[in-house]
Amino acid sequence: MRYRDLIPNRQGGRFIASHIAIPDGGLVPDMVHFHKARFQMIYCYKGWVHLLYEDQGPSSP
Repeated sequence: MRYRDLIPNRQGGRFIASHIAIPDGGLVPDMVHFHKARFQMIYCYKGWVHLLYEDQGPSSP
């Protein structure tokens, strides 16, 4: 995954806006993590993505 922050200082950690590209597609190994932010939006421009949020749905697609 390639990340590019669109809000460089994240407004002191309040907002997260990033452009994320997955050039080869397919599964991306990722560790469980979280962001301390007041607002984070995810928009998939092309293709699809499966996201998992704590306490919001089953743990498998």
